[in-house]
Amino acid sequence: MELDSCEFHVVKRKKGKKTGRNVEVVTHDNHEDGPMFDKVSFKRRLVECMQEIRLTELVENCTDYLMSVNVYQEEKCLCPSSSRFGDTEDSEQQQHSNFQPWPQLLSYGIGRFTSCPIARYQLAFLLVLREKLKNPPCHIYDPVFSSREKEIIEDFECKVISHNEEGKRVCDSRTILFMPHCGKALYNNVIWANLNTLENLVIIGNSFSRMLDSNPHRLLSKTANYVIKVAPYMVETPLKPASFVHTDVFNDLSFHIFPKSKLINALPEFGENNTEPVYTEEEVEIIQKSIV
Repeated sequence: MELDSCEFHVVKRKKGKKTGRNVEVVTHDNHEDGPMFDKVSFKRRLVECMQEIRLTELVENCTDYLMSVNVYQEEKCLCPSSSRFGDTEDSEQQQHSNFQPWPQLLSYGIGRFTSCPIARYQLAFLLVLREKLKNPPCHIYDPVFSSREKEIIEDFECKVISHNEEGKRVCDSRTILFMPHCGKALYNNVIWANLNTLENLVIIGNSFSRMLDSNPHRLLSKTANYVIKVAPYMVETPLKPASFVHTDVFNDLSFHIFPKSKLINALPEFGENNTEPVYTEEEVEIIQKSIV
C-alpha cells in the first residue's frame, strides 16, 4: 500500500530554474502546523506511527544488523551479518551479549513530517530505532523544518542541528546516519567530509549501487564523485521492510558500511584530489546554505 503523495516543494532559483527533491524550500505556507496546529494531537499521531512500526519486524531487523555491525567493528572483522540476514541463533545471542551502545544517531533529509505521511513514518522509525539502541544522542536536520517541527523533535529528546551543514559533519565516533530518499549531492557531501573516518559510519539511505547503476557517469561525476570513489570499498546490504504495509516509505533503502580491512587498500586513492564538492544550480539536489 502506498501513502498519499506528500505536497512537495521546489527551490526558487534566480534564473528561473528549479531542481526537484523529496521536500524542498517552502514557497508558501499551507502546512498543517499553521496557526490552528494542535501539537498535542499531532504528537499523539506520531506515537501511533511509532507503535505501528513496533508491530512489524522492520526495526528488529535493523537493530539486529546494527548490533552485528557494532560487534564486528569492535573486533575489526571484515563485515557483519545478523540472524535476520542469514546468521544463526547462537551468533545472535553472542551479538546481544557483546553489544555496546552506539555513540550517536544523525539524520538528514526527513522533510516536513507534520504534513507528509511518508516523512512522519520515517521520523517514527528513527525514534523507535533510537529506543531499541538504548537511546544514543540523536541529531536531526532538514532546512525545511518549521519552528513547530523543531519543537516536536526536541520534545522527543532529540536535538535539531542549529544550521545547515550541507551534510558535511565529520563523524569522529561511530555514527548511524539515517538519510531516507535524499539527493545524490547530500550523500556525496557526507562521504567527502568523512573520507578519513568512513569506518565509523553506517549509512541507511538510498542504495548507492542502484544510484551508480541507474545514472550516467557524466552526471555522477558532477553530483556523486565521492560516492563513485568509495564504492569499491563499501559493503551494501538492502534494508528489508518485510511486513511494513506502506511500501513507499522505506523503498530502495540499504545499509552502507566501510570495513577497515577494505579501506586499507583505499588510502592512496583517498589522498588525492579531495576538494570540497561544489555544485551548480542545475546539478544541486540539496538546499544549500546560501538558499536558507
